[in-house]
Amino acid sequence: MKNLFVFFALLIALSITIQAGVLDQNLVRAMEQNPDGKFAVIAFFSQNLTPHQVMEQLNLRGDEEMARSEVVRAYQNTHENAFFWLKKFLDQQEGVEHLTLHVLAQAATFTAPAKVIRAVAEQPEITKVALFKNELVKPDDYFVTNEYFQIQNIEIICHGQMTETPVASTTMDASREITPDQIINILKQLYEFVKENKPVVNTSIDQASAVPSGTTSWQQLAGWREKHSGQYSIIYKNLYGIEVCKIVTRAHFYHSGNYQGIGRYITCATISIDEMNVMWGYTLNASVSIPNSGIVNVGTHDNPVAGMKMFVHWVLTTILQHQEGTMTYSLDGNGNLSVF
Repeated sequence: MKNLFVFFALLIALSITIQAGVLDQNLVRAMEQNPDGKFAVIAFFSQNLTPHQVMEQLNLRGDEEMARSEVVRAYQNTHENAFFWLKKFLDQQEGVEHLTLHVLAQAATFTAPAKVIRAVAEQPEITKVALFKNELVKPDDYFVTNEYFQIQNIEIICHGQMTETPVASTTMDASREITPDQIINILKQLYEFVKENKPVVNTSIDQASAVPSGTTSWQQLAGWREKHSGQYSIIYKNLYGIEVCKIVTRAHFYHSGNYQGIGRYITCATISIDEMNVMWGYTLNASVSIPNSGIVNVGTHDNPVAGMKMFVHWVLTTILQHQEGTMTYSLDGNGNLSVF
């Protein structure tokens, strides 16, 4: 019995030693100081192969550019498989957020409680877990080449269906003089929704309206219907064919608001981010603008219909390249929406 006790004691000690080696000491201290908190961490996969080792495994010879492309493809396949395993493991845990794969860094980042992080560190597929903000996430120098930093093509893909729901009517306030045929924007006209790869959307402020002059609140109108557009994916790939930037946007707005049965107006129009992923070495900044010149009456003088254009503008930069793009959401008070 004594020998069995010693065996289990050694086993526990070995387990603690292994986990201590996997968990970065700065992370260990942070979790000890705040045991009930959540931490943004980066977990490195066990198969940390250099590009040279991959080339040896695949027996790649000859043209350097072709070999480099094969290495990138091998990295993607290997670590997408590892990411699939990690996602499946984390789906069984509670409190996990923002799981993202970093292919060339051979790692994944996520935010989770200390208990989950320790469980990940115990897995043989993981070699190191560290605080994300303290760890430099970048690919091997082999990939820091002109081809990595140069954009090959951009795709804008529409997917998903529009949805629409009615909104309960409110009592209209007639304390101010309202002019139905004069359409104005009573909310914000310009906002940044991505800055240096970080979403900074504030949907309680970053919205626009096209309502009658004299209106101070959308609640002075009735008949509102809520509408959400389908998703639009903006995807950039570099010369290796790697997806280096992906941002998925969607429009939201209320339409069909009327003043005492007159007109069709718009309120709370905004653009949201449903997904965003930007690889190391690329910087994304984007904004939405709704200028006064983009708010018009597309109906008649007696029965106004608000029209609005929301312009999405983004800039993707690397040390070698500067790419800009725009996308226009055109909507009206009848609930029509087009994107171009």
